[in-house]
Amino acid sequence: MSRNESQLTSTEVAEILGVSERTLHRWNALRVGPPRCKLGRKVLYRRVALEDWLAANEIKPVRTFSGGIA
Repeated sequence: MSRNESQLTSTEVAEILGVSERTLHRWNALRVGPPRCKLGRKVLYRRVALEDWLAANEIKPVRTFSGGIA
């Protein structure tokens, strides 16, 4: 079965996020990580769902730095 490029493996997602696969598994157990699909033993992440999850967890600064002495 060929894998569509819009689907990512746990290894690929871990590399993109800069975390270990174990962290992804832990996040899933805590229900805080990106949404995933499990097909038998195979775990896949949709690229769009990963991007949406990242955008939803983006933190915007409360204040801006003026950059100088007043």
